[in-house]
Amino acid sequence: MEIVRPIVQECFIPAQYTSSPEIIKNCLQEVLSEGMMYAQVSAPAYNEDMTKKQRENIIKMHIEQFTTKYYESDRRWHSFLPDDTHPQGRKPIAKRKWEDLESVILAYYEEQEQSNKRKKITLRTLYPEWFAYKWQDTNNFGYMNHIDGEWKRYYENDPIVDRPVVEFTTLELKNWARNKIITGKLNKKQYYNMAIIIRQSLEYLVELGELPCNHFAEHPNRTAALAVLINFSLGLRVGELVALKWRDLKDSYLHIRRMEQKQYEQLENGKWKKHLEVVEHTKSDAGYRILYVVSSAMELFDKVKEANLRNGYSCEAEDYIFMYRKHRITANSIDSHYERYCKQIGISKKGNLKARKTALTKVADNPNINLTDAMEFAGHRDVKTFINHYCFSRYSDEQKRQELEKTLKV
Repeated sequence: MEIVRPIVQECFIPAQYTSSPEIIKNCLQEVLSEGMMYAQVSAPAYNEDMTKKQRENIIKMHIEQFTTKYYESDRRWHSFLPDDTHPQGRKPIAKRKWEDLESVILAYYEEQEQSNKRKKITLRTLYPEWFAYKWQDTNNFGYMNHIDGEWKRYYENDPIVDRPVVEFTTLELKNWARNKIITGKLNKKQYYNMAIIIRQSLEYLVELGELPCNHFAEHPNRTAALAVLINFSLGLRVGELVALKWRDLKDSYLHIRRMEQKQYEQLENGKWKKHLEVVEHTKSDAGYRILYVVSSAMELFDKVKEANLRNGYSCEAEDYIFMYRKHRITANSIDSHYERYCKQIGISKKGNLKARKTALTKVADNPNINLTDAMEFAGHRDVKTFINHYCFSRYSDEQKRQELEKTLKV
């Protein structure tokens, strides 16, 4: 049973606890002012691929089942939608325009149709489609042949592959994984190889929008949490942090040579479209620098590599270090993690800039580190800018008094 605990717990640990909240709290509480972040939720819409005839049939069926008419009293179209939580099993809907009412009705039935489809999806029916998708993504015959062997060995005759995937629960999958480990006497590597099929198949459905969440997920966004911790030892600009590649990390030194940057493109209608792009230069010439990486940060980089490999991401020289769902993590993602952690531990919102200031202030505070070296570590050449923006007092009045007692004692 000893083999079960570290493997299974690591796979199912909630994302927000993959790095200790207490560690993050200790780091974030050193940061002094606020950062902002917002999110936006878009409204659902019916399937544009639905043919005109299909839409007409759906509306006709709906009108036959539910009273649908226009009332002069409020100048709106009225109808109903099925809803077991409302009296008589239906809820009223009303729109001023017929087109808007029609859109709501079509969206409801489209969602019902998609829901019925999702209820029929099993791992057995999904496997061929996911295998073809994986083949295109990987294009490695030996690797794909190995995956098919894992399917035949661990899945083909397992009852779980015929259960609707929408019915899976985290507890059920956790028990299933534990049973596989015990009966197959799997070590850590064997377990992860076996689990690739179910984990990535469910993630594939999430990406397609056919499944709300992956209950077998290993939370690939854990590398963003590690990025937050790592930068308390590096003090990088957030654009530099998310643009790091594995070739930049050599022995215990990190080469800073690129950054994420906002780019703007003017469209034909005269409006400007913003997108993010990694550019092969830094904010200024002083930004090109080589940093020593302390041992604790190197251990975190090792954890990032382990997480990437478990999630099926390559860690070759040209691959980005911090990944999420096969893509490079962006600066916005880092900021959202800061916001989430600050909220969880009950402190005001912070951002990466405050973590950078904290790290650089620590370096500047050390009497054994030359000011020129501290500025080089920060990627600055102007003394005034460095002192005004990255050198702050981190101590309480009592700590200051104690230091003055030591320094000025006669």
